[in-house]
Amino acid sequence: MMWWIEKHLDYEMRLDQMAADVHLSKSYASRIFHQETGSSITDYVTARRLKQDYLRLDITTFSVEEIGRRARFPNGCISSNYFANLPDEPVVL
Repeated sequence: MMWWIEKHLDYEMRLDQMAADVHLSKSYASRIFHQETGSSITDYVTARRLKQDYLRLDITTFSVEEIGRRARFPNGCISSNYFANLPDEPVVL
């Protein structure tokens, strides 16, 4: 499932589509993902998108809000709050 998430990170993701693509039921996909990672799919995707955003800050002139919007966060609010509390070094997930 991780490869599917990475491949679709910049797009809208739906659990039913991911489950169908990896030939699992939605409930089983969620359960096995949590068992293997200790995280929900939603929390993992959010963390990956935020990490990707954080890394983009060094290579673009886009504002934090614009990067947040590109990562599918409404009004960039989540990214702004998240980045305000980050250390200087990227967070390793």
